[in-house]
Order: sequence, then structure tokens, then C-alpha cells
Amino acid sequence: MKTIRVAVMIASVTMSLPVQAQIKHIVVIMKENHSFDNYFGQFPGANGTTTGRTKTQSGFPLTPMSDTPMNCAHTWENARHDIDNGKMDGFYDLCGSDAYVQAQPSLIPSYWAYAQTYALADNFFAQLTGPTFPNRMYGFSESSGDSVSTPVGVPDVTLYGHGCDAAALGAVVNSINPKTARRYYQPTCFNMPTMGDLLDAAGLTWRIYSPQPGKDGYQWNFGSYYQNLWYGTQRNNDVANSQFCSDAADGQLPNVSWITPPSKFSEHPNSSISNGERWTVEQVNCIMSNPYWSSSLILVTWDDWGGFYDHAAPPEVDFFGYGIRVPLIVISPYSKPGHIGHQLYSFDSLNKEIEAVFQLPCLLTDCSPSVNDLSDMLTTTPSASPLVRTPRPYVKEKDPVVIDGIAAKDDD
Repeated sequence: MKTIRVAVMIASVTMSLPVQAQIKHIVVIMKENHSFDNYFGQFPGANGTTTGRTKTQSGFPLTPMSDTPMNCAHTWENARHDIDNGKMDGFYDLCGSDAYVQAQPSLIPSYWAYAQTYALADNFFAQLTGPTFPNRMYGFSESSGDSVSTPVGVPDVTLYGHGCDAAALGAVVNSINPKTARRYYQPTCFNMPTMGDLLDAAGLTWRIYSPQPGKDGYQWNFGSYYQNLWYGTQRNNDVANSQFCSDAADGQLPNVSWITPPSKFSEHPNSSISNGERWTVEQVNCIMSNPYWSSSLILVTWDDWGGFYDHAAPPEVDFFGYGIRVPLIVISPYSKPGHIGHQLYSFDSLNKEIEAVFQLPCLLTDCSPSVNDLSDMLTTTPSASPLVRTPRPYVKEKDPVVIDGIAAKDDD
């Protein structure tokens, strides 16, 4: 089946543009649970806002967010309630005023500096109207296999995660048949084509840098969600997140890297946002401080909105999405300096950009001509110098930090 699908899609190759031919390395860093307005609603020139809507009030103020904000509800059902058929007024019902908070520039100074120096997309949407698990699947395979929820039946996510290891112990995930809207549960171990398959077929290198079994954040290691990866030869491509900087320093950076942080540095409420930004800065610095910078494209984004207010109604492109808007920062010597990208983007756009750079066939949903790659965010003349930021001091948090009911270990 996989061979047939790739053969069918190979006619839909996205042609490489001149700037994309100069990029040799793409790094995708995916953080947790913040909407665009929650982080960049005040950003000059962007489509943001400093006020929100409730069912009874417009102009509801977005107040300054603390370093450890409240964890608001962010399920499939919650997302639909928040969106409320495009009125974007359901957030207060689920999280009260805690949904109507906003990062001040002083809370995320490096993210703002990256956005001001390189490029920021203000019309970028999560692929699925729901939480982390299905959205991370969309980021790698352009399908969640109908799953729409967080897996259940996992005895210990640090040891067994949310994927195949957990499925072997009976973990399942709530899913919806898009043709019938019928709900059902299925094991959390899927067999489907991925971006890794396209890269392998082209002889290109790739790695997933993510927490491994027994480590804080293993539940977000999306490589473990795929039977054909986790139990096959591609398993060697899924390595500890701590290996990313050493690979870059040793001249072993693959063509495409996907990086998942430990949960304590993920920015998932109620973990420290400043600690999470510090971790991201460290990863970006590992590229900027060596020769890889001249040929790299770094994409920093967030996997879902986390229950925080956003005023932009997501387009309805299919049964599953789009989800609520999240930030995307495009960091590269080829970024248009200070550019704000207003074109419509989604997680599919990240994959379409990978395909454009490496002249790969399209995978699945990004084969639609309506899906934009990121060429509008880039320029053919490299003009942006590396902005090596000094990581801020680590903030000591009260232990344990509990994220979605899971106590995060301080082990990374």
C-alpha cells in the first residue's frame, strides 16, 4: 500500500525555488499549547489583539500572563466550544479569565527578537481542532488516523508514552470516522506513510530528537506512535533530544530534524514559559554558532492553542480542521528580515516546504494546491545574521510540575 501511495503522489512534486535550493538543513521545533494572540497579540504589524470576546462581552481585556499560567481545557470538544462556529467567544465558559491572558514582550524576549529579526507568520493554524497527540501526528504523517484526543489507559506515560509501547499495554485513543461521525476507540500504534518515508526514498537523512522511554516528555515522542517506525529500521532515527546539539557540533546534522522538548521545557502550562524559551534558545544557538547556519531553516511552532484566547476563526478545510491559530517563527539567513507572513499556513505548510527544498513528492493532504509552502517568508539573498541569544537564568519551579495530570520529572 505504501509503495502505491508514493507512486501515485510522485507526479505532484513541488518545484524547488532558488532560495529553497540553497537550504540544506531544516529544523522543526514544536513546543506546547499557546495561541497566536497569547504570545504575539501585541506584535507590531501582526494580526493580533489585546482584547477578546466572551458570550456576553466584547473588548474583554487580555491581561499580562504569568510565567506559569493556568492549564486551560484543550480537548476536541473544548476547541469547538471556543470557536463557537467562528464567533471565537467560548473561551471564558471553559477557563474563565485565565484563558484571556497574554505574554508581555518581557516574558518571551527571545521569541520577540527572533520574530523582529527574521520572520513571523500570523495566519498559521494547527492542523486539527484538538490537542497534542493528533496534531503531532499531523505534523509527521499529515493524518491522525482519525484520532482526536489524548490516549487513555496508559499506566505510566514517562515509561510507556502515548504510542506503541502504551498500546502494547492496552492504551487506546478516542477517534471519529469522518464519513459517519461515529466515535470509536483504537490502539495508539499506527501504520501509515510519513515524512520519514519520503526522505528515506530520496536518500536523505532525518532524525526525531525527542525524550526516550523513561524520560520526562516521552508521551510527546511522536515517533513512537508509528508501528512501521518504532518496530522497524527507522527506529534508529528516533534519538534523545539531548543529542541534537552534539550532532550539530560533530558535523552530523541530518537534512531534516524534528525536535521535541522535555515536558518541563515545553511551555505547556503550568510549566515555566521562560525556562521553555531558554531551552529553545539553546537549540537555536547550536545551529547559529556553527557553519550549518548558512544553509539552515529553523521553524519554531506550537502544537495547539492550549485553551488560550485567539480572535482569528480557523478555516474549515475538512472534518478535522483547521485548529486554532498558533505562532510560527521562521529563522534563517534566508528569512525576509522583520517580515510578517499573512498567507494561510498550517502544519502541512511545514511539510510542503520540506518537499520544496528537497524536491520530494507530496505526502497526503499537502498535495492540495491550496496548501502554501513557506516561500513567501524567504528571500533569495541571505541577509539575516545569526542572532545568538544569551539564555536567561533558569527559574526554579515548585516540584513536581504537573502537566495534564502528569508529574514531570526533573531529569533532563
